Amino acid sequence: MRNRLPWLDLMRGSAALLVVLEHLRAFLFPAYSSLVCPGIFLKAFYFLTGLGHQAVMAFFVLSGFLVGGSVFRSRDTGTWSWGGYLLRRLSRLWTVLLPALLLTAFWDQWGSFQHPEGYAGIFRAIYHSGPVPGGVLSDTVPVFLGNMFFLQTIFVPCFGTNSPLWSLANEFWYYLIFPLLLSAISPGRLMVRIPAVLIVSAILWILPWDFSQGLVIWILGALTFRFATSVGMSRMGGLLPLILSLLLAFVVLLWSRRALVPAWGDLIVGCSLLPLTATLALRVTRGRWFHGLTGAMSEISYTLYLVHFPFLALIFFTGFQGRQIVPNLHGDLLFACLLLLVLAYSTIIWWCFERNTDRIRRWVTGLSPYSQEDR
Repeated sequence: MRNRLPWLDLMRGSAALLVVLEHLRAFLFPAYSSLVCPGIFLKAFYFLTGLGHQAVMAFFVLSGFLVGGSVFRSRDTGTWSWGGYLLRRLSRLWTVLLPALLLTAFWDQWGSFQHPEGYAGIFRAIYHSGPVPGGVLSDTVPVFLGNMFFLQTIFVPCFGTNSPLWSLANEFWYYLIFPLLLSAISPGRLMVRIPAVLIVSAILWILPWDFSQGLVIWILGALTFRFATSVGMSRMGGLLPLILSLLLAFVVLLWSRRALVPAWGDLIVGCSLLPLTATLALRVTRGRWFHGLTGAMSEISYTLYLVHFPFLALIFFTGFQGRQIVPNLHGDLLFACLLLLVLAYSTIIWWCFERNTDRIRRWVTGLSPYSQEDR
């Protein structure tokens, strides 16, 4: 079991929750522009539930910090191996991804049978998500296999209604590119460096331009680990750096929601989260309840992210069928109940699959488990 970083666990769990909140709010409540004289609490609610995309940038920062940090650490200690690294990464990804794809196919087929019009995109203008009008639901075997091998948004669309899968392709290719880059720039034999340069060049040539900002954010997250763990940065865990980094992140997030985000908006958001990530990683908290709560949030975050959208699409395409309600007391209670339902559903899926990641890894290798510190 890895040493827990409870504040980073909180950050990761909160990021997954923000993605779910944005999708649930977009399904249940009308757009903010249609509200009449919203109060301060309603404004705050719509602001908070509009940070889903920014939360994905937080995922990239955290992934770079943790996974990229583990690459640095293993190379420093001489324990690096491509076999062990790929085993950890693929077992981590596929243990949840494969059930998520099968569940997507199941919910989409059931929903299409109950209300085929909803899966034909007639609610897109209302929900601003889901199938495109006049399009065909991308649920074929080739698309399934493409998503299984992280080719969505590159050669195939995201599978079925599971549009959040777009970021998983980014993550996988960042996992490959980063250690290849280190091999390419590190002193060593040309027989190692030249193939690394060629492979990285080929990958970057194939990947869409949209991947570039996330890659920079991911690499900066890894470099932040390098700096945050150095002696010279040990005071970052104090209260003042935490307040300043929180203030910076809040200002940038506020700007990203209120202004027309420029071409480099994601990169700016990601960079604003770097000092916050480093500060949270160095904070020490001894309360058992806090460790338990943040650990639970982090443990189900990956499953929650991958399985929530097709489940919500089924509920709203077949149950609500384009109807939305005004955010009032009744609506808030319904929102809370649906959120709890999604969390319960995701926890069940986590219990069946993700919590067994280590067991599956041992079964695949027949060896003792690798360290989990980079999860």
